[in-house]
Amino acid sequence: MIDDEYKKAEYNAFGPWILEITDQYPLPPIFIPYYKDDGTDLMRIKIPRDIERRKANQDMDLYDYVIGLYEDHIYILERLEKDVKETRILYAEMEALENFVDILVGKFTIFLNDRIVLIPYNAVSKEIINSMMRIIRDRYTVKSYQRLGSPYDCDSEKTIIKETRYLNLLDQMRADNENFDITVIQPSVMLRRINKGIIQKGMQFLYRERLLGSLHLANQSEILVISRGKPFKTRRDIVSCHSHSHLYIPIEKLQSILLEKDACFDNLQKISMKTSNYTFLFYFDDSNKESQDYYRNLVGMVIA
Repeated sequence: MIDDEYKKAEYNAFGPWILEITDQYPLPPIFIPYYKDDGTDLMRIKIPRDIERRKANQDMDLYDYVIGLYEDHIYILERLEKDVKETRILYAEMEALENFVDILVGKFTIFLNDRIVLIPYNAVSKEIINSMMRIIRDRYTVKSYQRLGSPYDCDSEKTIIKETRYLNLLDQMRADNENFDITVIQPSVMLRRINKGIIQKGMQFLYRERLLGSLHLANQSEILVISRGKPFKTRRDIVSCHSHSHLYIPIEKLQSILLEKDACFDNLQKISMKTSNYTFLFYFDDSNKESQDYYRNLVGMVIA
């Protein structure tokens, strides 16, 4: 039986933030009977419900997830009303990871060989999510590959990367000792639709469709794509676009990389990166030769 002092302490600590499970911040009551994983955890966290504190009380179940990270797997408990769902995920099952943030809305996605696991969170806790991802990323790859290097030097990065958001994200990564080379810089560009009629031309002028900028990076074992989450936006949408996404793909999970002309826009190249169960699509300006050269070289090095 959970006593009132326990519930009161949990309620007093409750907020939109993710907490590491410690003696001070213990397991939420609903999860105590279910948490069966043994061994030494590397990190355990609890993710709160998306409710305002003024609407919460100490008799409520205040947390939606408990996640434990271990040496070879993740252990997830998810609250489903008054029930709890248990999931174990081996790092070897993971084909990609994505962390998407849009102001305070965070979504951490794990692409598995048989399903997708999506964990929503409040972005005030993005640092703890980054720490959790680092633990996973240190363990979800086995192979390493020769670095192909960057076609850009440090001085040219700031000239070519026009968006302050991306420069800030790069600075944050380097401060966190993330050792990635920039392999492709794709600035935002206007789109030109193929075979436009008069009405389509008018609509395109009105809405000003654009390919949003993105950065592609790589180290010995991963490809990292930093983007806005969606490749295309209209002029109206861009004004209110505050999102960014970090998508990590282990190089060893790639089955194929296909470069082809886009069928809708005559100034775009499309690159499909395929793992066993997923296809990730990226777009580049047709004149971006660095993108084409890099991925052709990667195909020759990785895809047998």
